[in-house]
Amino acid sequence: MSKLKYKVYNGKKIKGLIRESDDILFLLLFISGIIIGAYSSGKAETIKDIAIQYLNFRKSIGFSEQFLKSVLVNVIFIAVSFFLGFSLIGSPMIYCLLFVRGMGTGAICGFLYSEYGFSGIGYAALTFFPSIVISVYSLMMSCKISSAYSYNAFAKAIRGRGQYENAETKLFVFRQLICMIIAVFSSVIDSLFAMLFSRFFAL
Repeated sequence: MSKLKYKVYNGKKIKGLIRESDDILFLLLFISGIIIGAYSSGKAETIKDIAIQYLNFRKSIGFSEQFLKSVLVNVIFIAVSFFLGFSLIGSPMIYCLLFVRGMGTGAICGFLYSEYGFSGIGYAALTFFPSIVISVYSLMMSCKISSAYSYNAFAKAIRGRGQYENAETKLFVFRQLICMIIAVFSSVIDSLFAMLFSRFFAL
């Protein structure tokens, strides 16, 4: 194997390891957020009040209202990730999004368990978790794309080669649009499962 091929091979391998480490880091940040959110829901009255208001609101609205609410939440997270991607120093801040998303999920689930026990966990499993898996996956994809785009722009700026290239920007926007579509689909699942299964739980 020539030195050139060796360098190319190892460069691809290193990039692959970095991509995998990003996936693991994003997942760990989300799980850490869930743990802290669940713990805080039983200790902090403000978080507990927010969880109560959210559940009451969720139970009092129909499919269309639930869908719009869910879309709004998902779009806000994707939009923040999108705009941070255009920042030269956005990459470090992007990692916080999964943690914040996890805290919100943990606060709701922690409150449901502390107040309703396994019935609350069952409610979360049927009405929250299916859509959360999809929406968090879309957010992880968006954060990963934005982080790479921001890092590349920063590296180019350091080397004096400009920041954003037209082809890269088009690809970035296209990929973020796919993430947005997946997030909207998760909102459909969220609204549908809430409508179908909420009636089985007296919370």
